[in-house]
Amino acid sequence: LCTDGMITLRSKEVDTGKITVSANISATVVYLPEKESGVRKLSLTMPFSAAVEAPEVDETCPVVACLRLCSIDARMLNPRKILVRADVMTRLEAYCEGEMVICDRLEDESEGGIQVLTATREVSPVTQVGEKTFVLSDEYQIPSSKPPVGELLSPRVELNVDDVKSVGNKLIFKGSARVWLLYAGTDGQPSVAEYATPFSQIMEMEGIGNQPQARIMLMLTGAYFEPVSTAQEGRVMSAEIHLVAQAVCSDNRSVDYIADAYSNDYALSMKNEDMTLTSIVRRVEIRETIRELVETDEPVREVINIYPVAGVAAVENNSVKCPVTVSIVFRSDSGNLRAVTRRFNVEANMEQLEPGMEAQVHQVSFGDAYASAAAGGLELRLPVDFDVLITRKVNIMPITEITVLEDSPIDNQNRPSVIVICTDGKPDIWALAKKYNSTPELIAAANSLNEAEGQSGRLLIIPKAR
Repeated sequence: LCTDGMITLRSKEVDTGKITVSANISATVVYLPEKESGVRKLSLTMPFSAAVEAPEVDETCPVVACLRLCSIDARMLNPRKILVRADVMTRLEAYCEGEMVICDRLEDESEGGIQVLTATREVSPVTQVGEKTFVLSDEYQIPSSKPPVGELLSPRVELNVDDVKSVGNKLIFKGSARVWLLYAGTDGQPSVAEYATPFSQIMEMEGIGNQPQARIMLMLTGAYFEPVSTAQEGRVMSAEIHLVAQAVCSDNRSVDYIADAYSNDYALSMKNEDMTLTSIVRRVEIRETIRELVETDEPVREVINIYPVAGVAAVENNSVKCPVTVSIVFRSDSGNLRAVTRRFNVEANMEQLEPGMEAQVHQVSFGDAYASAAAGGLELRLPVDFDVLITRKVNIMPITEITVLEDSPIDNQNRPSVIVICTDGKPDIWALAKKYNSTPELIAAANSLNEAEGQSGRLLIIPKAR
């Protein structure tokens, strides 16, 4: 009828030049036995590991691991044997602590008559990476409209972070664990109950900065569901959900650096360093809803279970594209249990990104799924939510070293004391001062300019620096 699965993270290991993660896929195959009534389940644990070569990392590097089930299915090889196959997307982020030195002024501003141009760029360096494990415990009441639990067939858990705030060196994040319990009632027939367990957690994070932006990635490390046999005739389920929250904090900062320099007295020797930094622009949430008619081989009387699974999402040409597989278990008009699986290619339009911007999908989740009987099959409505992080690459070439070549003085004797030029468009005062052996301050004062960039289309007096 259906195949379901959950991933639980077991370990993250970092060796010199290598990252390894291991996990378990808890798979459940729900099937109809031959010549018997009711449903049965086959549960199995599929160990999984992934290793990535990363020459830059060592044992001191924290790692963030996000593993997601992209598809899971079962195929019958013979009446006593099945093949279960799962596709897992693994995203690993490793962070190495480092120091970046950027010069924004001269040690001796009087030496050699050096003029300095300072530029400012907005960047978002990662300031801290941390994690916290915690456990959610709850009891779920089976609604009176549904049969009591005879046997739990397949639990499913979806983790969501709804809000993240920083107070001092603490991160406060809130969210919920949505739980679907597919179970066989005391009559042997399948049914589904849905719940949500909210949580609020505090994570200590030293040195996160003044304007931190935090991403929280949640992973299951264990999930246990048991009927409470003594409570209300099997209508209460106890839940214990083990989680690890992985946090990556970035801080929005303004970086000043020396972009250019010159001297009216001596030639200079300068060294630059090419740096590429990242600036977080914003996070956006995009929703696209699947509205499709899913054809069935028999008329539908009742929908029992809807199980959506998202594949690998990517941003292409200002739209988010993601394959989504939906499996639906239903009861036909004849009373038979049936299942149908459809794959949809979801595409959600994004805003036009400016040059230099990049977008990455960090989470795919689903809203409330709904399917109802319709002519020819099932009318499916499934909201798909994408959490997208938009960043910008910031390329700078700061000057890291300036040497005054005292044996190469600049001869200004034959240069005129004053030069008058006609500007075409808004003039670059720095470039004019550098070209004509002046300073931006002298040009601004001689022309009564209020702004460093001056005014467009006018005569400018450029006095020589003395």
